[in-house]
Amino acid sequence: MSSNTFELLGFSNPLDDYPSPIVPIGRLNGQLVAVYTTMKDGVSHVTETLSEEAAFDRLTPELKDALGGFDYLFDNLYAVTSTDVRKYHVADQKEFFLSLLADDNFAPDNPFARLSIAQPTGEPAIILAEIKKCYKGLGKTPRFKKAWLIQEIEQMRADGIDVAEIETLLK
Repeated sequence: MSSNTFELLGFSNPLDDYPSPIVPIGRLNGQLVAVYTTMKDGVSHVTETLSEEAAFDRLTPELKDALGGFDYLFDNLYAVTSTDVRKYHVADQKEFFLSLLADDNFAPDNPFARLSIAQPTGEPAIILAEIKKCYKGLGKTPRFKKAWLIQEIEQMRADGIDVAEIETLLK
């Protein structure tokens, strides 16, 4: 019988940019693995066995202390920077993302990173505020801006979010 012992060793940043959700890397029952968490239809985890030569960012002693108690079944990681990595309980993802968004110093020059964590909160006012920041930063190409905004509106509709206020940007 397996004991599912997991030791967090580091992380992988598939986007290679910050801030970003990151993939926990560690040892699960002696094997080097990446842990992917999905939130569709509840929480589920997929582990991928990695080569011992796999490249990933190893935790510094300070990060290892800060992320102590990480449980791959219940926790996830988010990197504000390569040295500011935070764990959060998957069940508390909405509150964690809202706390980041409430911080004016969080990604002020990266509205799309902010939007990417606003969307899963499902909070229309928060999403709208972040969409407006992205829209403003898209430059002066009206057709592109309109196409992007229409796509965002369609996604929000699909998520059951009222889009009336966002639609005013199309006028």
